[in-house]
Amino acid sequence: MLLKGKKKSAYVLIALFVTATAIFCGGWELLRQRYVSPTPNFVASHLMNPNQTLATYLKPSVSQHPDIAAGKEALLESMGLWMQYNLNQDKQTEFDKSFGVVQTYFTAPESYWYWKISPDGTSSVATNALGDDLRLLNVLLKAHDAWGGDAYLEEARRISDVLQRKAAVNGYMVDYHNFSDGSSASTLNLAYLDIQAFKRMNAYGLMDDASLQRYTALLENVPRDSVFYPQRYNVQTNRYESDNEVNLTEQLIAAIHVREAGDMPDKLLEFLKQHFVQDGRLAGRYDRASAKATVSYESPAVYGLAAILFMESDDSKWAGKMIAKMLEFRDHDPAYPGGYVFDGDTHAFDNLFPLLAEQQWKTDRRNR
Repeated sequence: MLLKGKKKSAYVLIALFVTATAIFCGGWELLRQRYVSPTPNFVASHLMNPNQTLATYLKPSVSQHPDIAAGKEALLESMGLWMQYNLNQDKQTEFDKSFGVVQTYFTAPESYWYWKISPDGTSSVATNALGDDLRLLNVLLKAHDAWGGDAYLEEARRISDVLQRKAAVNGYMVDYHNFSDGSSASTLNLAYLDIQAFKRMNAYGLMDDASLQRYTALLENVPRDSVFYPQRYNVQTNRYESDNEVNLTEQLIAAIHVREAGDMPDKLLEFLKQHFVQDGRLAGRYDRASAKATVSYESPAVYGLAAILFMESDDSKWAGKMIAKMLEFRDHDPAYPGGYVFDGDTHAFDNLFPLLAEQQWKTDRRNR
């Protein structure tokens, strides 16, 4: 039957709308698959020192304390995160450039990795940082899994040996070891309990079964009487220790490790949801007892890590909320497209953690 007048026009409009919608949705899906984050270009263009180390900050400045990085000083943490990104992207050439930088500038004569170096590639520190060491060690083993080659495995084996021989107290690797005076920390920060790294070390014979079980037990036995995890485990007293104020970045990293160990960080996940709904934001620090924010600032790294935790916890809805909030902080300064820059400055981890979260989110969406 032929359609006439307004009825025919209405059906035509509906048909056109359906067709256009299908094309739009298909086009959006295509754009989504082809989407390339602008953040890597920002990192390479504005945070890369001439010697290919990664500056901690965008603005030059001089450190006022030896334990705090400033200005163009470079952190091993940043190199590990950047190498993780390039590994995920299957960019072996870029990965190997950074690997060479680590070997050239971050490797001490005593065979450990400096936790930070000066912009010119020299170092005035004599300590390592366990969390950064384990992250990079794990990345090297994953690179060996992906691409083969003995260099990655040999470097991981060397660092693993140094950490377990020199930077261990009472059977546990600790936060740091001073290779100059031989002193060591007496604590192990829970954010450093990288269970994924330990498992991979064990699989390659770089850590024995008993050691793996000791570290796993620290996560399995962590007190659950608070929304927040303890900050550290004291290897001298065999007790968990907590501060009155918590750093949310550390809490999220610890929770990711808890999740990797097979447990669900339910209380922290509920806290994140509740405070995001209630306040429309997540602050950088909170009071342990009251669970109230103690600072007003937000961090793109916090939202990136929260997104990763939700993804690891199979909650794509809340992971998406964190990604969306995180991206609100990008491109505020038109002089630095792709960067999370405010007042002309930014910290490397406020770009690298969001980059990894964005990358994981895209992969997660593609695989669903």
